[in-house]
Amino acid sequence: RPVDAAARLAGKVVVIYFSASWCGPCRRFTPALRLWYDMLKAAGEPLEIVFVSRDRTPEDTAKYAKEHMGPWLMLPHGHPASDELGRMLGVRGIPSATVVDAMMQPQYSLDVGDAVNNALREAQRGLNLASGAGIAKAVSDFAEYKQKCALEASQPPLKPPEALLVALHPARGLPPQASSTLLTIARNAASSDDDKFRRLKGSNKAIQERVLSHEAAVGVLRAMGWDEAPGADGAGGTLWTLPASVRVSPETVAAFDMNIAYAAIFGGRVQQAPRRAGPAAGGASGGATISAAALQAALAGAMAGVAQPQGGSNSGGGAAAPAPMALDGEDDAALAARLQAEEDAAAAATVQRADAQQQQQSSAASMKARLESAQAHVAAFHDEANITRALSACPLERLQAEAASVEATEGPAQRDALLATVTKWFKHEFFTWFEPPKGTDGQPLQASSDEPTAEERKHGAQRVEVYTAADGTAHRFPRFNDPSKLLDTRVGRCGEWANCFALVCTALGFEARHVIDWTDHVWVEVWSAHRGRWVHVDPCENAIDTPLLYEQGWGKRLSYCIAFSRAGAADVTRRYTRPGTWEGPDGVLTRRKALPEPILKGLLTGLTNKARGAVEGGAAAVEALEARDVAEQQELAARQAGTFDAAQSALGGRITGSVEWRAARGELGDQGATEAAATDDDPAPPPAFDFE
Repeated sequence: RPVDAAARLAGKVVVIYFSASWCGPCRRFTPALRLWYDMLKAAGEPLEIVFVSRDRTPEDTAKYAKEHMGPWLMLPHGHPASDELGRMLGVRGIPSATVVDAMMQPQYSLDVGDAVNNALREAQRGLNLASGAGIAKAVSDFAEYKQKCALEASQPPLKPPEALLVALHPARGLPPQASSTLLTIARNAASSDDDKFRRLKGSNKAIQERVLSHEAAVGVLRAMGWDEAPGADGAGGTLWTLPASVRVSPETVAAFDMNIAYAAIFGGRVQQAPRRAGPAAGGASGGATISAAALQAALAGAMAGVAQPQGGSNSGGGAAAPAPMALDGEDDAALAARLQAEEDAAAAATVQRADAQQQQQSSAASMKARLESAQAHVAAFHDEANITRALSACPLERLQAEAASVEATEGPAQRDALLATVTKWFKHEFFTWFEPPKGTDGQPLQASSDEPTAEERKHGAQRVEVYTAADGTAHRFPRFNDPSKLLDTRVGRCGEWANCFALVCTALGFEARHVIDWTDHVWVEVWSAHRGRWVHVDPCENAIDTPLLYEQGWGKRLSYCIAFSRAGAADVTRRYTRPGTWEGPDGVLTRRKALPEPILKGLLTGLTNKARGAVEGGAAAVEALEARDVAEQQELAARQAGTFDAAQSALGGRITGSVEWRAARGELGDQGATEAAATDDDPAPPPAFDFE
C-alpha cells in the first residue's frame, strides 16, 4: 500500500536492500538483516530499510516481502527507479545492503561477516536480544553509521536524477525537440539565479509547441519541480514557476544527457555513451550529488506510481512558490531565438562529447547490431526446407539404435543418450575441421582475403579466406553462414560447426540454442527434459555438459556468452565461469565493457519479448517459458554462489585445430605445446556425458 515515504525516512539512517527470493545467498542473508533491524528498532534507533526487488514477478516480490521481511519500505516491482538506484550505489550483485549518507552516497556495505551475522549468531545461542551482546554490538556499530550519515536538513533539496530518468525514458515518448528544449531550461536554471530562468509563459509559442503540447514533456517539468498556475502568465496562458527552494543541480542536467544517450542507443543513432553522473564540481550545490530529501521524494513518487507528484505543489518539500514576476520584457520572438541558439550550442557540445567517447559508442552500437543479427539468424534452424534436408543427411535409425543400446527405456533419458550419439557422429563422421592448405613443401600457403561472389553471398558468406600456392592456384574458403549450405560443404571452424549442428539438433526434435562467445567461439545448448535444464554441447570437441571447458580447460577469459533461440535471447555467461569469479578486481564484470549492464539486459529483454510474441501456444506457452527463465536464473546464481567442482580441474585444452593454431589463440590450457603435439593425432576427449 502507498505510504508517506518522506515522513518515514525523515531523520533516519537509510539502508537500500537489493534482494530476490530466487537468490540462495539472499535467502540466507535476509533473516540476519531482519534480526539486525528488529534489534535496533527495539533499542529505539532511527533506522529504515528500503527493499528493491530483483524478482521476476510482482507476486514473487510480494510473497518474499510478506514472508521474510520486516515492516520496511519497498519500491513497486519493476519500477524504473530501481535500476537507477542500483547504478548510483554501484550494486553489482545481490544480496546488497548499503547504508547511505545524506548525499545518497554509499558508506557501508553490510555483509554476512559484520554486525548482522554477529547478531544472528548471538540469537542462535539463545541470548536475550534485549540484553545480549549482539544488540550491544549492533547499537555500537550503528552509532558510527549515524555519525557518518547525519542528515543535512539545512540544505535545500536537489531534484533526484532517478526520478527524472523515469520521466525522461524514451519509452515515455518524449520527442527529441522537447528533450533538447527541456535540457536548455534545466541548464539555465542550474547556471543562473536570475528569476527569468525560473518562469515559463504557457502562451509563449516556442514553449507551447516544444514542451507544453507534449504530455511526457509536461511530466518532466513537474518532475523537475515546476509549479503551474493556469491563466496567470498575463496572456491567458499557464504560468510555470520553479520555486527558489528547488535547486537544479548538475546531476539534473546529466539526467537529460543520459536520456539522450539512451534514446540514441535504442534508436540506432549513437551520439554519446550513457554514463553515471559524477558529483557536482563545487558551486551552490556544495559538491552534493543527491540529498536524503531527494531520495524521499523519489521514493514517495515511485510508491504513488509516478516519478513525482502530478499536482502543483513543490515536490522538493521547500518553501511556497514566490509571487509571479514578468519575464524582464523578453518577448516571444526573443525567447524563441535564445532557445534556438542555446539548443544549437547544446547540440555542438553533444557532438564534442560524442567525439571524445566514440570508441565506447561504437562498441555499444556494434553489440546491439550483433545481438539483433544473431537473434534473427535462429529462424534458419526452423525453416521447413532446411529441416527436411538435415533429416535426410542423418542416419537416424542407426543413431536411435545406438542411443537405445545405452539407455533402453524410452523417454527423456534416452533423448539425452541420442544427443550424445548424434554429437559423436557429427564430430567423427559428418563434419570436418578446416585446416589451411599447405604447399608441396609442407609450408602454409600465402593467406589473404577476398569479397564473396554473388553465389557465395547468397549462402550468407560475408568474407572469404584465400590461400594461394606458388603457381598462383587459389584455394577459396567462404565462411558460409547458411546452415543448409553447410550440410553440403560439411567443413569449417567452430562457427560453421555450431551453425550446422544447431540445425541438425532442431531437425531431430531437440530444443536448441545457438551460443555465441564474444571471445571468439560458438557452441550449442540443448534443453534436457531429463535434467530439467539447458545442457552445454560443443560438437567441435564432442563435449557435453562441461561448461567450464573453456575457462578452466582452455584458459579463456570470458566476457559475454549469449544464447539465442526461437524463444529469445539470454545472457548465460555465469554458466561458463567458475564460482565466485563474477565480481572482484579481475572478475568477469571487469571484462564486460561493451555497454552498461542494464542496457544489455534491456536489449535482451526486448529481443525475447519480440520473439515470444510469435511463440505457438499463446499465453500458456509464454508462461511456461518464463517459469523456465526463473529456474535458469536460480541455477546460474547458484553456480556463482557455489563451490568449484574439483572434477572440472581435469578439463584439458582445446583438441580441434592444429597445435600451432591453438597455441596462437592461447587455448592449449595447462598442457604444453610439446605434449599437445605428441597427442594431437588422438587427443583425449572431454569427460563423457553422465546419463544417470
